[in-house]
Amino acid sequence: MLSSKANDYQYFFLGGILGEILELPIVGNYLKENERILREMGIQDIHCITLNSLNSAHRNAKKLATILKREFELREKKIIIFSHSKACLEVLIALQEEYDFFNLAVERIICVQPPFQGAEILNSSILKPILMAWPGLNSLRKNFYTQLFQEELVDNEDRHNYLKEKVLVIRTFKTRSRDVSWIIRPTHFIFKRSGSQSDGLLKLSEQVLPFAQYTDMVLEMDHSDLFTSRRLSKQDRDFRKNLMVNLINMSIERNDTVTDLEFSFEDVIPARLNNSEISNIL
Repeated sequence: MLSSKANDYQYFFLGGILGEILELPIVGNYLKENERILREMGIQDIHCITLNSLNSAHRNAKKLATILKREFELREKKIIIFSHSKACLEVLIALQEEYDFFNLAVERIICVQPPFQGAEILNSSILKPILMAWPGLNSLRKNFYTQLFQEELVDNEDRHNYLKEKVLVIRTFKTRSRDVSWIIRPTHFIFKRSGSQSDGLLKLSEQVLPFAQYTDMVLEMDHSDLFTSRRLSKQDRDFRKNLMVNLINMSIERNDTVTDLEFSFEDVIPARLNNSEISNIL
């Protein structure tokens, strides 16, 4: 059951690279299914945002901060963010640059499948000319933002405390290639052959923010399972609904004991859990 306080907040779904293509109904209906599910449960203030894939994460972060500020001023409701893939970089850069605003207005940042350490799959020398001409993709190079996050977020006591209190990272992997969406099955197979756990695009280890403390959980999903339509996802609608309900409840009620859980956390692997709230519900 969704918390009775759910409509006291506004919700932002932030899409990653190539989201403009994925959000087309004939492709993946990116983020829109999540919006429909929440509206059916009575949530009113929902924003689905895909920033320009050509832009660097830094440039998009500035745009994102502007949007968040505008909507907070209009509605005067605190914000809960679901960010996916490259958008996780953008929201943390925005946090670093607009910390006072985030501390005031953003109640929770949920980073799903974040490329915090970049994507090794882009290391191919064949891709170098493309990366240099495409700032959005270049932002996903291996360890492109690792040092920045350490210096601006981890080494700053106030911002690191914000990470500890308000950031939830969901890392994912998939064990069997046949259970991965067709669109990323080839890359998942490559990772699997190399002996790496991955969600098809990111290694499980690449989704860690080095040296930082925050709430961390690991689920078995591929990179398309939570935010795209059934055309690209291997998960059913109930999985998506139950997971979002519990993430929202945890975000709102995290100082209380969450007792009415509809989603089974059987697939959660005991990973590095930096916040007792996850441990309490396993």
